[in-house]
Amino acid sequence: MSSNTAAEWVGWSSQPITVKPGASYLLSGWLKSRGLKGDATIYAHFHDAAGALCKSGAMVNTSPSVSGDSEWVNSTGFLTAPPDASAIEVHLTMNTSGTLRHDGILLCEVVEGVIRNVHGAAGQVLPAGQALHVWEVNPLRKVFPDTPPQAPARRVAVELARNEYEPFQLALRAPSSPRAVESKDLSNALAASPSPPRG
Repeated sequence: MSSNTAAEWVGWSSQPITVKPGASYLLSGWLKSRGLKGDATIYAHFHDAAGALCKSGAMVNTSPSVSGDSEWVNSTGFLTAPPDASAIEVHLTMNTSGTLRHDGILLCEVVEGVIRNVHGAAGQVLPAGQALHVWEVNPLRKVFPDTPPQAPARRVAVELARNEYEPFQLALRAPSSPRAVESKDLSNALAASPSPPRG
């Protein structure tokens, strides 16, 4: 839009999109501006079944807005459809001068998710009646209190040269908090059981 033109609403509007009263929606898109004299963002209007603007909360928009010379900015908004809403129209418009570009416009309903079951990579759960579950974990991976137990570790194999150090990690899970966990130094056992030479 030319900088010499009087400011007025110009742009593109979508066809009415059906919505559910009281439902939540995500409106998102990318904006880029060049020489924009004012602010611009993504706008939307909620309409009732007769096509009129809803009595309250009809005009909504995303944030942040862009102005001046701006690179691509992701502008988003979580919208709640008013009680009398029947449809929504998305407006890629502005009432200022300059160049405004839009890309990746998204409008979708946001629904509440419910976690039913959590499964680990090995699909293991703590066996009933087992006092302690032990499994091996990559030493570079962090274990959290809610990390599901994996296949039990029967042994741990570590290969290294003399005077080198190589870590390994064991994770422990119990049905209830244990009163104590005891570990023993394996240095003597390793010294007494060297690996057989290869080749």
